[in-house]
Amino acid sequence: MQEGVKALVEYVRKKEDSVSLLNETHNIHLQLTFKKVPDVANKIIRIHLPTSLQTDTREVCLFVKDLDRKSRDYEVTVRHFRELLDQHKVSGVSEIISVKELKIEYSTFEAKKNLSNMYDVYLADEAIVGVLMPLLGKHFIRKKRHPIQVNLKAKDVKEEFDRALSMTQCILGGRGSTCTVPVAHSGMTEEQISQNVIAAVKRLSETIPGGAVNIRNLHIKTPLSPAILVYVSLGSSDEVTLPVTKVVETLDEPEDVTTVMGAKVRVLPSGEIQIIPDPKDD
Repeated sequence: MQEGVKALVEYVRKKEDSVSLLNETHNIHLQLTFKKVPDVANKIIRIHLPTSLQTDTREVCLFVKDLDRKSRDYEVTVRHFRELLDQHKVSGVSEIISVKELKIEYSTFEAKKNLSNMYDVYLADEAIVGVLMPLLGKHFIRKKRHPIQVNLKAKDVKEEFDRALSMTQCILGGRGSTCTVPVAHSGMTEEQISQNVIAAVKRLSETIPGGAVNIRNLHIKTPLSPAILVYVSLGSSDEVTLPVTKVVETLDEPEDVTTVMGAKVRVLPSGEIQIIPDPKDD
């Protein structure tokens, strides 16, 4: 692992020197390839990193609930939560957007697309997480920019933000054999990068469907670099057991038929006929 990190850091630093990027940092991603693709849709695995991905130049957007759902004035809500953050000495939040503002100002396809590109990190009050993604739209889903939830009613709000900003997310879509998650950036030391990569691998090994045995290989890379192999398994996909996905069957309403006296029938998904006695005849 350490050798792979060292090789990646050396490559990135040489590349940065050659193009004079003025100390710009680049995300380092961990790329995992499955032996068997899990049958899941937008499964989110949250990973706590020893060293946060946040830097002084990264911009954070916070989504909050409306204080007054009937009023169209969302500025009152924004001021309230800005004061709350100031009170708890939470810094670094560039923008606060209420649900109402999201509905009014970001209702169009283009506005949602632009919003998905505007910030480095998206956080959300846990009170609105359940309704937020349909409002944000498919650009957020496609780019896997699901906001990380925070509890704005916590006693220590700053601790909540510190915890959230030390998180990264791996989102499994169930459509491809690989998943990619940001785990570090080029401004970190080799030791910090290695610790973050190891923490991410440990968490993924424990939580991906099929477990550690379902990992075919692991690579680390940046947008500027080739993928560097840090782990490979020679095992077969036959050794992987994925959890069974439960299929909820919807049954048709039973119908009256003339060939069965005092009963109704239902056609099951399997094609079988189920005879249901009429309770009136009991």
